[in-house]
Amino acid sequence: MKLLLVEDDTLLACQLKWLLKQYKIHIAANAQQAIKTFIKIKPSVVILDLGLPPCRNTPDEGLKVLKQIVEYERRTKVIVLTGQKDKTAAIKAISLGAFDYIMKPATEEVIKLSLERAKFFIDIEKELKEKNLNAPTGMDIERGLTTVKEETEKEVIKKALEQTNFNISQSARLLKLRRTSLYYFLNKYNIKVKR
Repeated sequence: MKLLLVEDDTLLACQLKWLLKQYKIHIAANAQQAIKTFIKIKPSVVILDLGLPPCRNTPDEGLKVLKQIVEYERRTKVIVLTGQKDKTAAIKAISLGAFDYIMKPATEEVIKLSLERAKFFIDIEKELKEKNLNAPTGMDIERGLTTVKEETEKEVIKKALEQTNFNISQSARLLKLRRTSLYYFLNKYNIKVKR
């Protein structure tokens, strides 16, 4: 899965590239590079910081990039990973078509789980396309973004459990979670583990 990381903080970009080494990652440090790279590589997922130069303290540049990406390819999953604490920016990003919105500093688990959700949706859309069915064009707004994310999280966790024959340690490794975090999700979604 190709992934475009749009982040102007060089140190953070390097950390994320190392953390997500299982993906083919391309990095862009500003809006112009982001759009140029996006058109060239056509990634499935974009991790986007909103505070880009020359306006690092506002979400304006990042929101412009988000809008262009979604207009160019609406099926791309854009995960906003930002230090912009303005609730208005989050609402605007989601309304423009962001798949997820994560606040910095974010844990490794949160980022990887968001990517798992994105991959899950990409796989479903691909399967629907192969069966000549209409793939979803966006989130089901009536059910709410939170509900959709939670349902996807639950499905990803159940799938991992089934793949590992309900082995908690192996499932946690597969999901790139700590065992305690996996237990949290099992409890949250009332998932019963077969003994």
